[in-house]
Amino acid sequence: MTDRPFRWLCLALVSLLLALAGCEGSANVRELGSETHFLRSCATTGCDDGFTCLCGVCTQGCFANASCSGLAEGASCVPSAARVADGSCEDQGVTAFCDLTCENDADCAGLAEPAHCDAGFCRSGAAEPVPMCPRTDTSGARVVVFGDALIELSPFTSHLEDLARAEGSLAPGANFRAYATALNSFLAGESLSLAVQYELALEDGPFSVAVMNGGETDMLQLSCGDAPESSCSAVQNAITGLNQLFSRMTADGVSEVIYFFYADPVNRPMVKAGLDVLRPLAESACEAAPLPCHFIDLRPVFQDHYDDYVGDDGLVFSEAGARASADTVWTRMENECVSW
Repeated sequence: MTDRPFRWLCLALVSLLLALAGCEGSANVRELGSETHFLRSCATTGCDDGFTCLCGVCTQGCFANASCSGLAEGASCVPSAARVADGSCEDQGVTAFCDLTCENDADCAGLAEPAHCDAGFCRSGAAEPVPMCPRTDTSGARVVVFGDALIELSPFTSHLEDLARAEGSLAPGANFRAYATALNSFLAGESLSLAVQYELALEDGPFSVAVMNGGETDMLQLSCGDAPESSCSAVQNAITGLNQLFSRMTADGVSEVIYFFYADPVNRPMVKAGLDVLRPLAESACEAAPLPCHFIDLRPVFQDHYDDYVGDDGLVFSEAGARASADTVWTRMENECVSW
């Protein structure tokens, strides 16, 4: 009987040690979870074990969303091809990597603090200040917006103006010159084309910067069938019209063009097939244009957000889609210092 208190004491000590070990293990889990630095910039610091520096951030290559789910809530496997194509990151031979899409900073709360939304993707760490791009005319008269129904029937232009006002590039109460209309929105030809919008803009006075889209109206005609090729006359005529428009802009003193191209239409397979053929040709025309032309592919911005970003017709921007597109366009204009 005399050893019973001793046995109880030993059991109590063992229980205490196990409890302390459990607490230490929990602390280590929390510490490791907070120090992975997923989506942290790796430009100067490199990445922790298990991560690779891809597109300027610490992440992992992937083949499916499931392989990213443990890195952060909402993380998904995002193709890298579009970002390589638009020059936002180098081709490192990785077809896709884990990333976290966003509309605003609140969507990035699952990352280590602080975190911010940068052009549709979450980035760990404080946002770097965007360098001020000097603009001498804040009246809005030097910027023209033209294109098709995606612009005309959505608040894209007003969102773009809000961003310009917030940065001080557009005076309070001022507006950009807007000409977008579905009526005259073909790339091809002179009548019912963007050339009509362009002529109206010139009649109202000279301008320096053109923000535009174009090409979907040409593909809506379905004249190339359900398996279009680049040799289709509708595709060739559209590219001819685009090249002519760039040449006219150069001759008239326009200094820069921001040409944003469509995300995938929803439930419009034939239109999508036509745009898939037209897209690389339009991008090449932009790259070869006789004036600086900034090509923006909206597909990465819309990925995983089509339900929110596209209206009921499967084509026109929703409110959220217009805002995300304007954010993307303005970020490019700031980063590449498009001035007027």
